Amino acid sequence: MIRFVDLTGQIYDWDLPKKDQEHLIAYYDTISDKFFEYNGEQTFGSLGDMLKYICNVKCSITTTEIERLRNVTPKEFL
Repeated sequence: MIRFVDLTGQIYDWDLPKKDQEHLIAYYDTISDKFFEYNGEQTFGSLGDMLKYICNVKCSITTTEIERLRNVTPKEFL
């Protein structure tokens, strides 16, 4: 099972309110017990950013993979 992880405000400037922080997300795979990683990157600003990165690295991602990620991603991160 894939889990969406909101890391916004976890790594950046603690003095800024969470709403003013840059979004930062990751996905965790409970089957493999690991975070999704593409060419060493585990965190992204949005699902769209992550998909662009994957396409640049792998040059392919299946519709099934995209839908699995989209289904667990809150709308503000799409």
